[in-house]
Amino acid sequence: MKILLKPVVFILLTASLGITPVFAVTDTAVIKALTEDAEQGDVEAQYNLGAMYAVGDGIEQDDAKAVVWFQKAADQGDASAQYNLGIMYDHGRGVEKDDRQAAKWYRKAAEQGVAYAQYNLANMYANGRGVIQDDVKAVEWYQKAADKGEVKAQNNLAWMYENGKGVAQDYQKAFSLYALAANEGNSNAQYNLGVMYENGRGIEKNKNKAHEWYFKAAEQGDQDARYHLTLAYAVGELNRAERKKYKNISTDWELQTIEVEASASEQAEAEQHVD
Repeated sequence: MKILLKPVVFILLTASLGITPVFAVTDTAVIKALTEDAEQGDVEAQYNLGAMYAVGDGIEQDDAKAVVWFQKAADQGDASAQYNLGIMYDHGRGVEKDDRQAAKWYRKAAEQGVAYAQYNLANMYANGRGVIQDDVKAVEWYQKAADKGEVKAQNNLAWMYENGKGVAQDYQKAFSLYALAANEGNSNAQYNLGVMYENGRGIEKNKNKAHEWYFKAAEQGDQDARYHLTLAYAVGELNRAERKKYKNISTDWELQTIEVEASASEQAEAEQHVD
């Protein structure tokens, strides 16, 4: 199954957390005023100035200065700044890469309910990066993020249930979580749901439903889904409508050579994806 234990990419959390959004600012007087407010301790100004430096919004991009201002806002308890400071440490942007510091700031933001931070912290526990590896705590934080609708967390939590990592193995729970994320458009979950249908895990085995979800993932560029569809086409498993769809969408796929003689067991064994 597919589980990508990677942090969520750099995301500037603004209005969703009650913080003034960052707009494109080119007036030097406005930037000067914002800087003055930040220097006087205004937490929103500190966060927004950090965000502007991080992305080069109306000001020359400068990761080191972004870290300075995110740090000041984070020290005042700003959840958005704490999350983004964690990102900076996680990726070594403007500061030396430091997994412990990344986990520290993710935790502070996660405890304030930031779903992205909860997901990233779960990944840190799953990987043992910056913290002692702990599947139980990974599940705990994946669950919190999943409850907030974070689809990557839903997919990874499903993988934990499927494989009995940090929680009792439960195929039906895994299936329902994969379906939840797949229906929100997560390509890894779509592929994983196809695997569940193909292998009859948590649901009655159904090749056509497996192909349906493989197609959805394949159309988003998932190479494993494309491989399975190509193999199914080669051995005659696709029905007429599926063959027609395959021919229409597969013309530009770049895949490794398919071994048509693959055994039935090789066809059935598919590794799941995580985010």
